[in-house]
Amino acid sequence: MVETQQLSKETDKPNPVSIREYHLMDRHELRAYLAPLDRQERKQLLLASVAAWEALPLADRRSIQKEYVAKLESRNHMSIGDKIELARERVYYRHLMLPEKKPIFFRKLRSNPVPLPKIFHEAKSPYLIHATI
Repeated sequence: MVETQQLSKETDKPNPVSIREYHLMDRHELRAYLAPLDRQERKQLLLASVAAWEALPLADRRSIQKEYVAKLESRNHMSIGDKIELARERVYYRHLMLPEKKPIFFRKLRSNPVPLPKIFHEAKSPYLIHATI
């Protein structure tokens, strides 16, 4: 993804990406994408990406995560860091695949979900495309 990502000629900053493209970046691509941004822009982008990710329907999050795990599994000559990243993303994919309806003893917890803090909803970033997949 980031290999084809060009910097904007006017600002020397990366072009905006969709939440799907952003989430499918591995750690190397993400580092290259975030490198030209300053600290405040990175913070805004990360907060906006969390809010956009949580706003996605569960089916879309599952499909994106499955695609990301498949991308990591298809690598040749994996380093230790790649293996750790793959293991972490597999665990998160399994977490997303848990059934939506919790057992009876978790219903009280499910009935009052904890909302995201306001800071996530107020965060807007020009580097993240706020659109549906």
